[in-house]
Amino acid sequence: MGEIAQGLERALRTRPVPPSTETRLRFLLAAHQGSTRQVAAVLGCRSAPYSGG
Repeated sequence: MGEIAQGLERALRTRPVPPSTETRLRFLLAAHQGSTRQVAAVLGCRSAPYSGG
């Protein structure tokens, strides 16, 4: 949960952080035009190759 809040703060420092986790993720997705890869990069997540299953 702390990583999400930090990512939000880094992404948009001028707006207040939304209260719920779902709202936080929607906020980040909107800020990055729906790109989950960009949101993952902001949060510092490492991508793993898709295994197809």
